Amino acid sequence: MELISIIVPVYNRENVVVSCAQSLLAQTYTNLEIIFSDDGSEDGTLNLLYDLACQDERIRIIENQHGGPSSARNAALVTAKGEYIGFLDSDDMIASDMIERMHKNLCRTDADLACCRFRIESNTKKPFETENGTSCVLPPWQAFERMLFLEDRHVGYGVAPGTKLCRREVVMQPTTILFDESVWYGEDVMWLSKVLERCKNVVLDSSVMMRYNRVCQNSLCVNTPAAKRLVCTKWKIKCLKEHGCSEETIHLMEQEEQALIISLLLGK
Repeated sequence: MELISIIVPVYNRENVVVSCAQSLLAQTYTNLEIIFSDDGSEDGTLNLLYDLACQDERIRIIENQHGGPSSARNAALVTAKGEYIGFLDSDDMIASDMIERMHKNLCRTDADLACCRFRIESNTKKPFETENGTSCVLPPWQAFERMLFLEDRHVGYGVAPGTKLCRREVVMQPTTILFDESVWYGEDVMWLSKVLERCKNVVLDSSVMMRYNRVCQNSLCVNTPAAKRLVCTKWKIKCLKEHGCSEETIHLMEQEEQALIISLLLGK
């Protein structure tokens, strides 16, 4: 059984980090290296993590000075030992069979990157189980188009790394693809675009296997101003145009860009 490294950046998440950790520890795929990379938490997060590490040797903790999620991810990424690399945010939970299914998808299709769908929910602690779907293999930039938009604003593949599992050699060779530490919003899509440039194919599984629990009011995605979201949207449009993606997708992203510009002009 190949080793899979899962990296979780964490900052002041004592209210959710245990649920996140438990969903990783309950995975049916057991050969895991679970790296919690703490970004200088000032609450009880670290104490909770060390308690969990004492109970399960698969958990490893890295302590960092506060430098943002990219810095925390990078600190863990350069030490990860797994043949496959995945990420999770500390306010996410995953179905118990997610990692096993993603790994099987990669082995079955010989793709470089696997991706599943996630669901946004609020203030829930109920167990999360897979909502089964079907899988298909696509060229990387066709897959990227599918990742950009949510369905009914709460279900989709997403560009965040939490729904992805990637072969180590894609991320690490010839050099390690690191997250841009100068960017605190949109760093995920920038990282993903660099990974996709090294991929031959991507396997998309429409099964919903991750839950983002919208409960952390100090999270970046809740409090990000329109100006930063606009920069991220412009990056997406740039990637779409550079890689010959469909005019329909480009048009939809340009509509999003215009809406953000209007929001800025109105001072929202």
